[in-house]
Order: sequence, then structure tokens, then C-alpha cells
Amino acid sequence: MTLTATEEERRETRYASEVKDKRAFHRVRPGAKSPVDLQLMGDGFLEGRRAHDISEGGVAIYVPHNFDGCELSGAVDLLITLGKERPFIVRAVIRHLSKGDGYFGVEFTQISDEARAKIRTYVEQRMRERGLLSSR
Repeated sequence: MTLTATEEERRETRYASEVKDKRAFHRVRPGAKSPVDLQLMGDGFLEGRRAHDISEGGVAIYVPHNFDGCELSGAVDLLITLGKERPFIVRAVIRHLSKGDGYFGVEFTQISDEARAKIRTYVEQRMRERGLLSSR
């Protein structure tokens, strides 16, 4: 199914309004021109993925193989690249495992002020692009 720009904007607006009341931080979906690339490094696994969505508190990812055979109980290092920016590393834990649909919620547990500010700037920019935040 291919969505038009207007349909995609409505979906993004609805998605943002659904999650803003439930979360401590605004969460956005990356744009095609500004993807969020991730490298998860855990106990016995290395997984490269694109973020499904991101906030200052964490990231959601889609992993079709559900990390089968991987140890997920410990902390992971997460190399994050926001669009064309320089990558940075945060420490995180996998907090949410969807029931077999391949989506995982990853919470940042150790993140520098600089890295958090980069994510905040990215999120605010995506929200402005979607008309969810007024321009400064």
C-alpha cells in the first residue's frame, strides 16, 4: 500500500497525538530523507536496523527474526546515526517485546547530554516538518 503525502501526514499527526499523552518524550517516525540508522551490539549479537520511531528516551525497531537465539536480558550498546550527522553511542536495554510482530522497544539507560540534545533537535525538526510543532 502506497500512501500519498497528505495521507502520510494525517497518519503521522494521528500517531503523534496517540502517543504524546502516554510517554514522557515526544516520539517521531524518521523521514525518508533523514533516516535513523542503528547498530545494536549485545551479548553475542550485532544487528543493523533502521529505527521505526525515536524519542529522547528510546527507540523502536523492527527485527523480522525477533532476535531468535539472542540473549536480550542485558544491556546493549546502540550506535545511532541521525540522518547525515555523526554517529554516537548510547547504552540501552530492550524493554518491550511485541508479541511476535517483530517490533522492539529499546530504552536509553546511559546517554550523554550531547546525545540527548541531538535526538531532541532531530525530534523537534521532524515535528516541525509535520506541522506538529510551531517554528521558532
